[in-house]
Amino acid sequence: MKFHINVLAFYLLLTLLATGNLAEIPNPPVNLNVVDVGPGFVKLSWTPVPGDNIDFYKLQYRQKEDISSIFSEKRMREPSHKVRRLTPFTNYEFQVIAVNSVGESRPTNIVEKRTSSLDKGATYEFRVQAVNENGDGHRAVKTLDIPDGVPAGAPQNFTATGVSETTIHLKWELPVKHQQNGEIVMYQMKYHKLGEIDVDDLNLTSTEFTIRGLDWNTDYVFQIRAFTKKGAGPWSSTLIFKIYEGIIPAPQQVVVRRTSWKTIQVTWNEPEVPVSGYRVSYNKFYVENFESWPSFDIGPYTVADITGLEKQPYAIRVSAKSLDGKFGNASAAVIANVPTRLERDDIVTIFRVTHRTSTTINLAWEPPKQIGINNYLLEIVGMKFQRLKGQISPQNLSPILPINIPGQSTTWIVPNLVPKARYKFIITSLFRNGKKGPEQYLMAETRLEAPREVKRPEIEKIEKGHIVFRLTAASEVNGRISHYYLIVVPILNSTILRRPQDYQFDEFDDSPHPSVFARKPYIAAKFSSHRLPWLFILGACDEYEGFTNRPLNKDWRYRVFLRAHTVEQDLYTTSYYSAPISLGPYIRQLPRPIAPSPGDTDTVDQASPNVPNSKSVMIIVSVVPVCAGVTLIIIGCILLIWYMRRKSHRKSKTPEQIPGKVCVDVPPRPSDLVE
Repeated sequence: MKFHINVLAFYLLLTLLATGNLAEIPNPPVNLNVVDVGPGFVKLSWTPVPGDNIDFYKLQYRQKEDISSIFSEKRMREPSHKVRRLTPFTNYEFQVIAVNSVGESRPTNIVEKRTSSLDKGATYEFRVQAVNENGDGHRAVKTLDIPDGVPAGAPQNFTATGVSETTIHLKWELPVKHQQNGEIVMYQMKYHKLGEIDVDDLNLTSTEFTIRGLDWNTDYVFQIRAFTKKGAGPWSSTLIFKIYEGIIPAPQQVVVRRTSWKTIQVTWNEPEVPVSGYRVSYNKFYVENFESWPSFDIGPYTVADITGLEKQPYAIRVSAKSLDGKFGNASAAVIANVPTRLERDDIVTIFRVTHRTSTTINLAWEPPKQIGINNYLLEIVGMKFQRLKGQISPQNLSPILPINIPGQSTTWIVPNLVPKARYKFIITSLFRNGKKGPEQYLMAETRLEAPREVKRPEIEKIEKGHIVFRLTAASEVNGRISHYYLIVVPILNSTILRRPQDYQFDEFDDSPHPSVFARKPYIAAKFSSHRLPWLFILGACDEYEGFTNRPLNKDWRYRVFLRAHTVEQDLYTTSYYSAPISLGPYIRQLPRPIAPSPGDTDTVDQASPNVPNSKSVMIIVSVVPVCAGVTLIIIGCILLIWYMRRKSHRKSKTPEQIPGKVCVDVPPRPSDLVE
């Protein structure tokens, strides 16, 4: 023993003198992992401790049931290895030892693994061949079909994607190969609202499915399992998905066109729900890691140009951005190949848009290389996408006459266009010799405009202490509406009315106590463009998208206006003021108050002289009936005196009557008295 220690010390000393480092026994490897690959076949991997000088590894394994047996051993230099020819359906123990010139490490902790058997539902081929000193014999071949069994595992990668506010798309993959136990013939999916017991189930044959008609802003629970001919496998783990309001579906009908080898123009159709913009992503190769693609964002328009490209194909995807800034699902990838058209000397090049407004588009181009240009012919075709009955449909615009542009011009401004419309501009070069160059075209879209008019809120009725307004949606012909604000302006003695459009968002009352009467203008409600109610009860203390419909003070007067914002938030239109309103009694006698002047900027008393304040109301209520009664009494006395005087005058003119009956015959004409 003493001799062995002396030899080891001498060896360490020689190592230190030769290398300058004192070698050490390595540490045991870590993270030993065993994976079942197939029947009697496993794969192991492990991680060496950083800094250890290792020459090779020893992999040791044995059957767990036979503890008395010694470990079988294999040597390898790499930190991984495959072990074959194990007994199926058997538990094995595995451990690894690191070895260097000094010695061996301690073994790793033992890892247990049960090997699998032949896969059910699979066909195996067995080959046997005898060999002796004279050579190889004939090979015998035998096939064996293993009957199907029920799946031992659930479908993998079960995922959900929101398509719209009421629609969800689910995808999954087959169970792990050795857990399929035969051919998967169908799937069963069940789902229900979180916290409820009513379950819906579906039988499916594909690995994806879209469910429609769900409730928005609701948590749903999904599970799925696979079937072979023998029956069903286990359910997958639960997938909980919440459908939020405002989920934007992927843009449809994405079309790409290589305008040159450096540029690509992309067009698509806008979704049926309002969006605030789009993200265009592109990449040289289609890779699954979509987040790594180069991209750029644009506003709520459906035409984009990708520039600065290389001379090779590109994959393009487009995703829409919701009104709250969240991006929805991306469209399927569309490939833009390298242009194969040969360059010509008689065609216009670098045809582009340099500026655009809601009614004009500025074009620019480079002239053909061929000399002798006489003029350019510019043709224009317009199309507008209108929302009709909840769906977006294209409509062709009125034809525009072709424009002849002088040959020395390389820019042109196209006026009198329609807001938020897509135009196709086709330019052709005409030469002095009568020849005509090929057409070059591009797509462009005019900017949107705010609505021309927003109708003021109208008083519909007053009942049970509430004021009901009638609201009217604005036209979206010049651009999509994002949302509406219903704004209330309290009218106090010191209030100076301004034009409704002059109020800015930061001027509105944002008190944290919405139950208190607001003395400043405030937002009573916010409505999405497709959820503007026809009738609205003011002062009902309910909430609308984060704004409280505050209670009204019965002694105050108010005016209300409606503001419509487009999907470009800085573009909006404001209605006129409503008629003055109050919960006081006088308002019940006014079925439809007269509207104030649009440019009214006077003080409250001057702005509405025909509407009394609360004190004058009390005076009127008490004085008017008394005055009316006194007036009626006076009129009655006058009529009585007049009647009595007239009656006495008739009596003075009546002759005195003679008692008895007196008959007097009056001749028809005068008679002769002499006779």
